[in-house]
Amino acid sequence: MKRWLGRMVMIGTIVGVGMSGHVVEAAYRDVPATYRFASSIDVLRAADMVDDGLYFRPTQRATRAETAELLVRLAEKKPAPRPTRFKDVPRTHPSSGYIEAAVENGFISGFPDGTFRPDAPVTRGQFALMLMRTYPYTHSPFFERAPRQPFKDVTRGMRAHDLITQMTAHRIAGGFPDGTFRPDAPIERGQLAYFVERAMERSYENMIALTFIQRGGFADRYGEYLLLEAVETMPTGDVRFTLSYKNVHTSTGKTTLGRYGYDDTTDHYYDVTLAQQTGQKTVYRFETFQ
Repeated sequence: MKRWLGRMVMIGTIVGVGMSGHVVEAAYRDVPATYRFASSIDVLRAADMVDDGLYFRPTQRATRAETAELLVRLAEKKPAPRPTRFKDVPRTHPSSGYIEAAVENGFISGFPDGTFRPDAPVTRGQFALMLMRTYPYTHSPFFERAPRQPFKDVTRGMRAHDLITQMTAHRIAGGFPDGTFRPDAPIERGQLAYFVERAMERSYENMIALTFIQRGGFADRYGEYLLLEAVETMPTGDVRFTLSYKNVHTSTGKTTLGRYGYDDTTDHYYDVTLAQQTGQKTVYRFETFQ
């Protein structure tokens, strides 16, 4: 298991609390509590993924160097400056260690002319490509995703088409009220923080559910007919999800196996329906399926 995944699990716990509706007081002078993405910025700051300081510059365009740094800080601690493969990123560049690490991990790449262009802005479509490469737990044949939202400016011929629609299905990103995603628009630093925080939470939730599926033998029992639905973090911090399977013999074509939860304070899974009936989170016994 990759080193960054262990850190992401820890961060996921923080995010689960941060999304419970608690209003977070912004830490930066230019990020008021009323700013749309203030809580996302605060979560990243608390997880040491963005630096402390007086200003965050939330509406400023995010650069390729800044994006590389943020993606790398999901995976590891701050790397030291080092030589890079790019002629426009010397060792003395403040982001040289991050840029080289991001390229090594496959998060981002350079250009055919041997440059990285660290100060160039990142578009919303480009960031969709980078972000979805970083989170393997957003990819699973078991997920029953929400209907893919069509964007009138995202066509099937676009390189980022599938990943943009996947981000939407996983509730990581949405479009604009006019029905567009604006893939060629530069992404702002505040938007960047929001997308990353949402991806961390979705990946944490999905990892919890997939661990349950693996430990319980559900995949072996139901194979490609297994469905994972309604994965969400509750206000209490518990992750809850529903398992179903495709059933061609019913009118709905789907049969629910059960609703399950994970309590990270005890590190135990439980049956949600039973917990609602008894008022107790009885530890789920996986040996039932072994």
